[in-house]
Amino acid sequence: MSYTKKDLKDSQVELTITVTPNTYSEPLQKAAVRLSQRASIKGFRKGKAPFDIVKKELGEMAIMQEALEDIVKKTFFEAIREEKLETIGMPKITVEKVAPGNDIEYKAVVALMPSVKLADIKKITIKKEEPTVDEKKIDETLEALRGMHATEIVKAGEATGTDKLVLDMDMLIDNVPVEGGQSKDYQVYLSEDHYIPGFNKEV
Repeated sequence: MSYTKKDLKDSQVELTITVTPNTYSEPLQKAAVRLSQRASIKGFRKGKAPFDIVKKELGEMAIMQEALEDIVKKTFFEAIREEKLETIGMPKITVEKVAPGNDIEYKAVVALMPSVKLADIKKITIKKEEPTVDEKKIDETLEALRGMHATEIVKAGEATGTDKLVLDMDMLIDNVPVEGGQSKDYQVYLSEDHYIPGFNKEV
């Protein structure tokens, strides 16, 4: 087997591969056995006819055609390994010459794996950002933590600041009670926004 390589655009390569008769004799023998298993040859059970009989009865070209796929597959991958090519997908095969007792020649066009060029890690720079401290955020966080761990006590007098109110509430529209608008022991934190605008200021 011999071959030539031609680089194509779009990360493809074309291999022109030539296979000599002494290289493909074994695939021909196997192809003749397969043909004799499918055909009826007088005087022989299926798969038992000798090569020369199969060639005489079915024709040498029929054996060549049967063996061609195996010949191409074997020699294509041999060329790929020798060239150390990393390919993707199936090759496009075009048979140029095929005849009993002569060289087989075909072209195979196949796509190559894209190459990846790594950057020099020594040239990579990292910009370090200094953390900024937001005093307001810190105060808000500390206040929230104090609220989480605070102990509740009952207070007499007017509610102010961060106090919590426990209310029995009735919602009215034009002095008419709203269905489902009654609530017992409804909790309101004066320091937090309510879904009803201005509610905290009015209670």
